[in-house]
Amino acid sequence: MNNIERVAHITSSKIYLLCQTSTRDKKSPITGNKWSAGALTYFEEKRIERKLGKCLDLGGYSRPSSWGTFLEMVVFNHLGLEYKIESKDTTEHPDEEFKNIWSGSRDLIVPGVKIGEIKCYQLKKFAQYTDALTIPITKTFTMAHKIQNLKDNFSDEYWQMVSNAILNEVNIAEAISFCPYESELEGIRELAENYDGDDQWQFKWIAMEKAENLALLKDGGHYQNLNMFEFEVPKEDIEFLTERVRLAKKEIII
Repeated sequence: MNNIERVAHITSSKIYLLCQTSTRDKKSPITGNKWSAGALTYFEEKRIERKLGKCLDLGGYSRPSSWGTFLEMVVFNHLGLEYKIESKDTTEHPDEEFKNIWSGSRDLIVPGVKIGEIKCYQLKKFAQYTDALTIPITKTFTMAHKIQNLKDNFSDEYWQMVSNAILNEVNIAEAISFCPYESELEGIRELAENYDGDDQWQFKWIAMEKAENLALLKDGGHYQNLNMFEFEVPKEDIEFLTERVRLAKKEIII
């Protein structure tokens, strides 16, 4: 995973580390600013990457992650033609201040309108995340409450969307959760069997795996296979995250 646009960069997938705060925060040995232990470890890794000129994260493989990655392609078939899937493309921040320091890869984009992030989790987390995305908005549970609930309980996912919205210069984000129905498995197996991309070795197992070993939903059950929540990213969160990256830059470029 040595994409030059990610080497020593703060990336959208890890940017939540910059937003964590607690009474156990520690002072940075570089600036004296307080950060979570996770953020300080992250900054150290980024400083090392700058010296090496390559990413420390070489990528990992597991069947659950492989299943989730493959399903992102399946989700695209459920969406309208206005969406473009670009999960392998990395976007850098457009402003000179953040060049070579802040980048990210969105799963989907409607150019000039919104970004989308697809999560294809195993069953428990799929249920938890989907519950957060599908809470109905009422007079007592407003859009602001729903966004705050997502921020509080799924900060990784939330700040990833905020970051990618900033990087792509849009103010709308769409959170998407997906888990296929049992009835979709035959079609998914066929797609996996016929997939001929460079990373095909990651997905061939899907064509032969038993259904009971895969994250699948019962048809006609409580959950829908595809769930979407679109929201306008709060201006204060854009400003907050931008300032956090501005402070983090001082920890990395020394």
